[in-house]
Amino acid sequence: MTTDSLVEVRDGSASLWIDARYFPITIYTWQRSSLRLAHEYSLARRHFDARARREERKIILVSDLTEFGMPTASVRKAIADDAAEIDRSDAMHGYVCVVPNALIRGVITAMVWIIGGQTRPNTNVADLPGALRVALTECDRVGQPRPELDPDSYALSTSEFVRTA
Repeated sequence: MTTDSLVEVRDGSASLWIDARYFPITIYTWQRSSLRLAHEYSLARRHFDARARREERKIILVSDLTEFGMPTASVRKAIADDAAEIDRSDAMHGYVCVVPNALIRGVITAMVWIIGGQTRPNTNVADLPGALRVALTECDRVGQPRPELDPDSYALSTSEFVRTA
């Protein structure tokens, strides 16, 4: 994976777009899920964690879960195990998740309260522009320069893909 790339990974009808063009904000856009995509997600997170540690920066991870669908138990476990490990890194600041359904956002919030919190902050929002605005605000909060990212005009562009796996 190149440093500031936009990568698409496919697994049958499922896709994951990994956008590092605005590092230290990393944007993951899911279209359905699979165990292979969960593995690629983990590899990308480890790659960006190492880069952030080298550069002494904080990662703000944006996940667009609009088209994520219902993951299998093995996918949920793989993603949770990965998060538990990487969240211990000093380079990981927090998460911003796009969850369009207000009811599901409420369920996620209630689960966090019941579990007793998370290792890293997590904000759930209704749309991607809102998530990107939160991510930029978090850059300010942790004292790192904002990338040149316009939340209202952000789009995945297939002409910018570095590789399709």
